[in-house]
Amino acid sequence: MVNLIIEGVASALYEALGDGYAIFRDDLRQGLEPPCLLILAVGPSLDPQPSNVNRLTVPLDISFYPEDGGDNTGMYQVGLKVMEAAELISLTKDKRLRGLRRSMDIVDGVLHVAVTYEVFLRKVASVDPMRTLDLDLLVLES
Repeated sequence: MVNLIIEGVASALYEALGDGYAIFRDDLRQGLEPPCLLILAVGPSLDPQPSNVNRLTVPLDISFYPEDGGDNTGMYQVGLKVMEAAELISLTKDKRLRGLRRSMDIVDGVLHVAVTYEVFLRKVASVDPMRTLDLDLLVLES
């Protein structure tokens, strides 16, 4: 599900920004050629809820590496576009997911957009719920 969310964000970013920016989904040690974006999940968590349900929380860091690191005005413009694109993503053809707690910050010439997604997952019982029931009939005579 985490990968599905990242794919949904990448698709939304591509639609919002066009093909002028490379969008990466993996942590790259080398080879980032600005301008580009990097999407990383930062500590996803799974919390049990009542009735066999788990809440999956997926915080994402979307990093934007500009061509020239000193242009904060341009980075804020891209940041607003990224936050708008991350507001509502498509997971499947008919399933959408809303981004929560969207914010941005510039650190060391790199724009970081933080967004969190929450999904409730129902546990599927692996045991067949249909069991056999043996009945003994008691016939009373009157």
